[in-house]
Amino acid sequence: TPLYSSAASDVYKRQDTLPTSDRGSVSFTEYSDINTTTILLDSVLAPTGQVFMGKYQDPELGQVTMEGYMALRTNANLSTFPTGAIYDSTIFRYGIESEYGDTTRVQVIYVHMLLDTLPIKNYYAFESRNYAQVPIDTFRFQLSDANGYLSKKLNNLGKRIFDAGSPILTSVQQFNQNFKGIAFVPDGGNSAVFSIDTDISTELSVFYHTATDSTKKSISFLLNTDNIHFSNVKTQYSGGLASLRNYGDTVGSFAAGDKFYISSMRGLRTLVQIPDLAKIKS
Repeated sequence: TPLYSSAASDVYKRQDTLPTSDRGSVSFTEYSDINTTTILLDSVLAPTGQVFMGKYQDPELGQVTMEGYMALRTNANLSTFPTGAIYDSTIFRYGIESEYGDTTRVQVIYVHMLLDTLPIKNYYAFESRNYAQVPIDTFRFQLSDANGYLSKKLNNLGKRIFDAGSPILTSVQQFNQNFKGIAFVPDGGNSAVFSIDTDISTELSVFYHTATDSTKKSISFLLNTDNIHFSNVKTQYSGGLASLRNYGDTVGSFAAGDKFYISSMRGLRTLVQIPDLAKIKS
């Protein structure tokens, strides 16, 4: 029976499955030596369909921090990009798939430039990426007001793309080599984590005009091409799970308040040790 459940954290409490008043024609022996142990695993694959970011205090697991990393790609024909373009603004649009924690408070996410290219591979939730220490943009919002979709300005990122000059903006290959991607880093005072989708609704739109044409034009940079994105997950366990610090650590259900824990993203699994079958009477 679920005691506490969400996509970010699943906790279950043991309960009897067969009341003593409903044994039917099967006789059995009740015993108390079934043992359940929560194990912290290594090599947990990061989610591929969503990018998580944020920070919050989980009531069961402790403090959870998530950083999101996404590569920048474009399907536009950059060879026709006007060399006399004048930068206007940049909008980051994204859909929210899930959210956990106190969503009524203002959340703050810092945008940093990645220092290394994201290779196309399977990523693990414990992996992190190097990024510039000084953020280039910051966006603030309340998840409770988002209604599943948000749009924020990232003007410094857009201006940096323009300031790179025509050699980079006129070649997709040059652009990909020079702009490794971006890291979404939560503020230490955040109270929620959320995930954004990785379909075509997530994009960076850079708006510009030319000296001879004031009509606003735009070029879109996708953040989902080739599935080059993943999330880093850090958990500082507390309460009955405070002893889980290194991969392979275990905690018995008795020490955890008669609970065992399952959380796919954090690598929490439960080992159930069943007593000797010879104790069962037929």
